[in-house]
Amino acid sequence: MVSPNPDRVSQFSRSSEGARLSARLRRAREERETLALALLVGCEGSSSRREGARALIDAEGRTTGLVSSGFAEPLLLEAAHEVLESGAPRLVDLPLPEPGAGKIQIFLERVDAASLTDHALERLARRNFGTTGEIVTTILSAPAGDADWLGTDKAHSARLTGLKPQISHCLHDEIPRRARVETTDGWIEAFLDFVPPLPQLTVVGAGEDTHALLALGEVLGWRLAVLDPGSVEPERMGPLIPEGDHSVVVVMTHDCDVDRRALPGILARRVAYVGLVGSRARAERLRRELEDGGAHVSDAWERMRHPVGLDLVGEGPEAIALAIVTEAQAVLGAIHSAAPVDVPPLAAGFSRLPGRERGSDLGIPF
Repeated sequence: MVSPNPDRVSQFSRSSEGARLSARLRRAREERETLALALLVGCEGSSSRREGARALIDAEGRTTGLVSSGFAEPLLLEAAHEVLESGAPRLVDLPLPEPGAGKIQIFLERVDAASLTDHALERLARRNFGTTGEIVTTILSAPAGDADWLGTDKAHSARLTGLKPQISHCLHDEIPRRARVETTDGWIEAFLDFVPPLPQLTVVGAGEDTHALLALGEVLGWRLAVLDPGSVEPERMGPLIPEGDHSVVVVMTHDCDVDRRALPGILARRVAYVGLVGSRARAERLRRELEDGGAHVSDAWERMRHPVGLDLVGEGPEAIALAIVTEAQAVLGAIHSAAPVDVPPLAAGFSRLPGRERGSDLGIPF
């Protein structure tokens, strides 16, 4: 039997991949270090990572992030070393592990971290702190002799006019795509990566059980906020909750009076997910009391999860937090996927958007 190694476990970060990429870029900026950015831009076959996945590789071969699940790491590190040495971006084809299973295509470019603004740094880390999706454009090939085009966010916007229709389609479909367009200087090929806003988790309540929920949200890279009834009047909480298809709200005050005062404002917000911690009987009693008091919450109440979370047959704050986050993630995925997702009805104003079916073996051809 292999003995647990606490020292080894402590070496692994509990933060999300995006947060790790961001932290690595910030450290490189402080130390004026040059890194290689590896970006997955095409897949033929079945890969565990999808287009848009990225990794950072330093001169010593240390990697942050994952694009190939490790099966082609030696080839990737060799190519990254060449890009760091030469400064010339390049496309690399890496075979999938099973013979004849296909291949993935990686775009490698050198990143001078010292020159990055905060906004540019977060775009490279694929972290969108806005409220709507955005497109990160990487030029993969350009007219002969014009290497200044190549790379992420490097081409002048005036030269990318021909990409505007493709960018609009990418924003609508919410999936990455390859695009080839003709410019006044010649043909270019680009990878358009759709980056959704980071989910926003707002926890209403400040009890001990909020710790586990916030910790899981942090691991997933979600933005976090706490509305403490001891500091914010329950009636004023609604307007403080961000709206949008990235917004998740969990009410866990365990106080019927606070919930009764806060829920009308919370349920009026246009968010992706609202959950109420407590029994079904408690929730129904709250509903009757609100309606008897003149509040119109019937439609919104049907969209609220009560009791909150999937039935994972667990006990304690950590198991409850896992059940809540799992259900919320399923709802977020349902909004942005054309594939069937077995979750309750979506929140007000949202519907499943057209896009590539999840789990498909076909990615972006190249």
